[in-house]
Amino acid sequence: MVISLICYLMETKNDRGPFLVVVPSSVLPGWASEISFWAPSINAIAYAGPPEERRKLFKERIVQQKFNVLLTTYEYLMNKHDRPKLSKVQWHYIIIDEGHRIKNASCKLNADLKHYSSSHRLLLTEHLFRTIWMNCGPF
Repeated sequence: MVISLICYLMETKNDRGPFLVVVPSSVLPGWASEISFWAPSINAIAYAGPPEERRKLFKERIVQQKFNVLLTTYEYLMNKHDRPKLSKVQWHYIIIDEGHRIKNASCKLNADLKHYSSSHRLLLTEHLFRTIWMNCGPF
């Protein structure tokens, strides 16, 4: 659904991003693969790897806005070396996978997100739906 939203924004609204998609590290490769498969026209980069690789990626691609979507993990979003750089970007959308990780106003992820500016924010979660489904029973 998020890939469809980004495609819609790019093709219909001429919004080329940048879009920041923050995901658990275990699913980062899957997100990159799905974007590549379903929307090959999206210029997506995965911000991960050793510090030198991330510095190079930031200098060569991010600063020069040579991307539409930046995929990264919670850890890099909050990292004391990466946050100052990534938070300088004016994001059109910040999309948080497993948004239920922002449990309350005082959690670290929520506090770190306040350093990032964006026009829109989107939280993805299935917790609410799981809870509703369990409370409603079978249809």
